Amino acid sequence: MESKSLAPHGFAHPIAHFDPGADPESKSTPSPRGATPSGRLVTLPGPASGTGGHGSDAVVLPPRRRELIASAGPPKADLRCFCITVWRHAVDYKRVLADLSAYRRRVSPLCVGEGTLREDAATSARPDELAQAQLAAQRLCRSLETYLATRHMQARAPTHPRRAAIAALLAHTRRGCDALDATRLQAIAERRIELLLGMTYTEPDRKIARQLYDEAGIPILARTMPQRGLIQLVAAEPLGVGGMNQTYCGHFVLDGQDRTMAFKPITREPARDVFGRDVGIDEDSPAYAQRNLASYDTARMLGFDVLVKTDVESVTYCDTKSGQPRIRLGLLMELAPGSPAAKAQHDHQHGFDIFFNRQVIEKVMQLQLLDQLTGQIDRHASNYFVHYDDDDGSVTVKGIDNDKSFGKLIENPSDFVAGKDGKHRTGWYLPPLAPVIDTKTAQAILRLRPDEWAATLKAAGLGDEEVGAALKRLAVIKTHIEGLAARGRVIEPFQWMSWSTIDELVRTDSYVARRMGRVSF
Repeated sequence: MESKSLAPHGFAHPIAHFDPGADPESKSTPSPRGATPSGRLVTLPGPASGTGGHGSDAVVLPPRRRELIASAGPPKADLRCFCITVWRHAVDYKRVLADLSAYRRRVSPLCVGEGTLREDAATSARPDELAQAQLAAQRLCRSLETYLATRHMQARAPTHPRRAAIAALLAHTRRGCDALDATRLQAIAERRIELLLGMTYTEPDRKIARQLYDEAGIPILARTMPQRGLIQLVAAEPLGVGGMNQTYCGHFVLDGQDRTMAFKPITREPARDVFGRDVGIDEDSPAYAQRNLASYDTARMLGFDVLVKTDVESVTYCDTKSGQPRIRLGLLMELAPGSPAAKAQHDHQHGFDIFFNRQVIEKVMQLQLLDQLTGQIDRHASNYFVHYDDDDGSVTVKGIDNDKSFGKLIENPSDFVAGKDGKHRTGWYLPPLAPVIDTKTAQAILRLRPDEWAATLKAAGLGDEEVGAALKRLAVIKTHIEGLAARGRVIEPFQWMSWSTIDELVRTDSYVARRMGRVSF
């Protein structure tokens, strides 16, 4: 396939030039420890001598769960009657043990020896691994502080074995938080970007790296860093036009193999979109890339496998007009299998309506609730794909194009549902909150901690107003789920195909009702 020029869509303007004879995959040697390069780059500082600093030499690996139990004692067992838990004991202590295991699991791959961070952790670990380790450390700190503040623990002497062990673990975890400090991750992120782009520590190359992000209009964060290094684009063809940006079907060289994936160049061009403006998306700085990253990260936190995997990547390609190599930042996404929902129910070879399937209904309703949580107003029938595997009967539902999500004016998703008049615009595709939900989906939403979700959204580059509105939507949805539970409308997943459930779904607007022909959208 002949490589096509991407210039007509604003893709090939000279954002960055580099020597065509140079090897773009070559890695420069980092500055020696203690040296401070010129410009904004800094090296990860070590602990100050004799001060007990908490730099990269600090021991961050916590003790094992069994080691804490050996020193602090085991938790009291719950009271059970006929295999039913009737009273829970030591809830706070058990939460500490669970968070301790989670933190150790996150930070172990980053440590060597006695538990210190690897010297190359900043450049060899994935940025999301560093961020998740930091979140796990913060979560453990909160659990330990909550447990120490309980009346039961306050009544014990400071020298009591359990109180002393918990206090020591808290001090140790705080040192781990310092070593994984967000401001240091920010500096590490900027340095690692330059390494991944195959650049050196010279001032001209630093300017090119910053120019890439300035031209794309995205901040330099751990989550917005390239995940795979510099990727070679062999050929590209238009895949489809999103609300504002052109998306390409690109043929890439990844790990020595040819891969076909979707690529959406990131641009900071203004978006003249009345529907996005009405929900609080800034037309001058729409931040579409951050909204896509935040949507995928939210789905991953909830365990909803209903969005295509999305990462920021740096792509090198040859501009067919000038013959010069170029570098461009963009969103690299897996291609969604199957057909758009608008066609899926008619494309199936067996002739039956694919939406009369329990797995399809379950996943589509998960996608609907996710969209209500993220404020995604643009999930029309061509913005998610449905695939039915004839070999094993498995079902895949994948949403694409999450540009119009996380509007800062959507505090209650019920106020921005699709409709025909008033502020309920025909350009919005968000349905009302569902009249029924399954236990798996309900538990995932109820377990979502506001502070953890807020940290994830900020790590993706969303602003305070977008995050604040998202937390209000979460509270509204949790209240709605509690109301459904009180009315007995929380069902088991296998009950999605019951006639009473389907009848309840199609009597109101929902993604399922629209595909079953009960609602026109």
